[in-house]
Amino acid sequence: MNSAYKEALSIAKILMRNGFDAYVVNAKLQSEILEASEENGIMPAVDIACKASFDDLKPLFSSLNSSFDLGVVGVLESNNVQITFYSLNSADSANPENLFIWITPGMLKRMQQAGMANVGLSRGCTPISQNEFEGFNDFSSGFVSIVGLPEQTIKRDYLLGLRALRYAANYELPIEPLTWMAILRSAQDLLDYTSPNDFIKEWRLVEPKKMWKFAQLLFDAHILHGIIPEVSALSRVMQTRNDSSDATENVFDHTIACMKHYPQGEWEDDWLGTFAVFFHDVGKLYTADYFRGLWTFYQHHTVGAQIVRSILKRLNIPADESAAICHLVKHHIAFSFTLTDRGLRKFNQIDDNKRIMAMYQADIKSRDGSYTAYNHNIKYLEKALNPESMNEPLLNGNEIMDFSGFEPGKEIGEIRDALLKAQISGEVKSIPDAVDFVMALVKSIKEKKK
Repeated sequence: MNSAYKEALSIAKILMRNGFDAYVVNAKLQSEILEASEENGIMPAVDIACKASFDDLKPLFSSLNSSFDLGVVGVLESNNVQITFYSLNSADSANPENLFIWITPGMLKRMQQAGMANVGLSRGCTPISQNEFEGFNDFSSGFVSIVGLPEQTIKRDYLLGLRALRYAANYELPIEPLTWMAILRSAQDLLDYTSPNDFIKEWRLVEPKKMWKFAQLLFDAHILHGIIPEVSALSRVMQTRNDSSDATENVFDHTIACMKHYPQGEWEDDWLGTFAVFFHDVGKLYTADYFRGLWTFYQHHTVGAQIVRSILKRLNIPADESAAICHLVKHHIAFSFTLTDRGLRKFNQIDDNKRIMAMYQADIKSRDGSYTAYNHNIKYLEKALNPESMNEPLLNGNEIMDFSGFEPGKEIGEIRDALLKAQISGEVKSIPDAVDFVMALVKSIKEKKK
């Protein structure tokens, strides 16, 4: 065994004993390079891959020098052997083939110096991403583009694919064609090697106002089909666009349009509400029925809430956020009918009802629908905030006539108004109170007529 190789092996063992993964990169090839270097009088050098930073290595090797070369943690000269430490890629979302270094830039350089043939190995050393934008070219080009050969670069960390979609949405930039093709071709690998936690972590960094674009890009890249197939399948579910036309649209396009219209005004920074809008019609996939030329989706809100609960569990969404989203999905149609006073009072008792109102308004805008029900409900909503006893008398006109013996006329209206005022003031609190109040008032009116 070559002495230089033995030296590198002993250093790798030191790292392993100190709790850092380390190995001599491509031992067979480096042994051949060392032999060729010796024949050509070149200083022996060996490359080691390790999961240790410069600060980790310095206490172990006091003569370690830093380096600005890409992927190099540090350089050490030990017993006349140059040891170069390369950062071992530890990204969980990398292609397994790229978690192991087969060749380094230093090895390629020494092969050329020793006159060895270029083996053309493509699996090289990949530095760990330390920068939010590392792996991407400058956006001043007007595109979101992955550095180098995108298809090779993305294999080093498939999160680069998701990140590219996020940048394209947040910064309203197109994705460079070769980068887009790399994302398309790696969609299945991205799903295989990216955890739900990483997926949601990227999604949380999307601005609410741009989330519709991110969702559309996930769909176009066929990533959504694998991570949330229940929503992507809505692209094959048709519905009537609005009540005033026979035009149809698919439910996924409608969902994207709702996501575009929801984050406005006081809701423009509402990430959770926009995320709920993304799921609000998922129940239509399971409740769709076609009868006499019309699509119906009865109970899609209730069914959808159950489906969304299982999806969010799969995505490891915290329980409190999951409960809030499912609640919005379950009640998202609660404001879409022309509600009576009683209906509006029930609506006011629903938690988070302002978000639900905003969801319905987004639904109207996305379908060019009618504001009739919405405007009616808004008009009478404040009135419904009052207790029921302050809006209607406890006895209606017919009941007042039965107790008073009066015929329909001015007296009945006066008694009714007086009863309502008594209820508001707190003088009358129950039906027996109301009866006593009416009888006393009738007696007073009859005495005045004498």
